[in-house]
Amino acid sequence: MVCNCKSVGFDNVKLSLDWVPQGEHGGYFQAIAKGYYAEHNIELKLFQAVLLLIPKQC
Repeated sequence: MVCNCKSVGFDNVKLSLDWVPQGEHGGYFQAIAKGYYAEHNIELKLFQAVLLLIPKQC
């Protein structure tokens, strides 16, 4: 699908990776480096997920 509409500004997207960056996440990093997301007015920010431990209620 091709959109010929003009976009205003960038869409800000945050993507949480599972635990630590691994080889399977390489496509995201490469697409950012090559500017693929920017070409489509997407600002993608990757960050490492954080495990939250919630104490058990007694």
